Amino acid sequence: ASPPPGIVIRDGVFARTTALPRAWGVGAAESLGPLDATPAQEDAVLAAVEAPGFDPRSAAICEAPADAPPLPTGPAGPAGAVRLHPSERPEEVACDVVAERAALLVLSIVHARGWSVSVDGGPARVPHRADGLFMGTPLATGTHRVVFRYAAPGFATGCAFAAATLLGLLAWIAARAARSRRVAA
Repeated sequence: ASPPPGIVIRDGVFARTTALPRAWGVGAAESLGPLDATPAQEDAVLAAVEAPGFDPRSAAICEAPADAPPLPTGPAGPAGAVRLHPSERPEEVACDVVAERAALLVLSIVHARGWSVSVDGGPARVPHRADGLFMGTPLATGTHRVVFRYAAPGFATGCAFAAATLLGLLAWIAARAARSRRVAA
């Protein structure tokens, strides 16, 4: 029996020919509104992505943060080469991109609060949500170093509360010890 469509067997291993890469650039992107999606907006993104003929390697449907740079409006299709760099930090994904034209770099990691993106060492900003699921960032023509970083939302606040609790506990212990010394004397 032959494998199903989109699957090939190489050296006894099944491989998907339709699998998306880890990162890629597209030359056309359409904005369907802000990141704080309404159910109607989410339905519109889903309908666009599921439409016959939609190819995520050629174009993207985006939801953009408020301060986002403009999306590329060129023709659909690949827009350059992407080379990922291995990172020893699990909260970071870095890549070099050669954009042959204005492009949207799409990273096949689920878009979530806590991610930021920096292009060419510039200030960090919130990435776009591409195709209702992934992260993306617009790029101008040229060579770029792009770094996506994750910081758990609320981590700093949690650490501050933990430190305050520890200081309070130490103060309480010191006060009890001083009180017991006074009573013993």
